Parts: sequence; structure tokens; C-alpha cells
Amino acid sequence: MITLEDVVDDMSIREFAYRTDMFGTSGTFDAPQKIDPTETAALLHWKAGPVEWSPAYRPWFWRDIWPIIFRAG
Repeated sequence: MITLEDVVDDMSIREFAYRTDMFGTSGTFDAPQKIDPTETAALLHWKAGPVEWSPAYRPWFWRDIWPIIFRAG
């Protein structure tokens, strides 16, 4: 079960470089890139590169997991 907020968060991370510490160019996770989502050329350049999920990212239970479990109730 997902909410519209989940969809918007996911889209902002993958399409608009909202959390480059979580999803971005490999090798930049320690010093995340700052991409302005209103600057179309920079955003297109970022998306054209080899972006991937950070292997070091770990979800926080209360922010990331608990809301999913709670929704089932």
C-alpha cells in the first residue's frame, strides 16, 4: 500500500536529484552532488550519467519502514 506522498518522494529522488546521498552518481555518495532541479541542463546531464542507489544507504526504521507497517492497520 503506497500513498501519493510515497510516489512524489520516489519521483523527486529518482527524477529531480532530491537526495543525491541516496541515489546518484557512483563514487559521489560521501560528498553528494548538489543539483538544482530547476536547471534543466544540469538535471539532464545528471540523469544521463551512471546513477545508482547508494550501497551504503540504510533506511531509518521510524521514518522509512514504520509508516508502511502502520498503514496496513
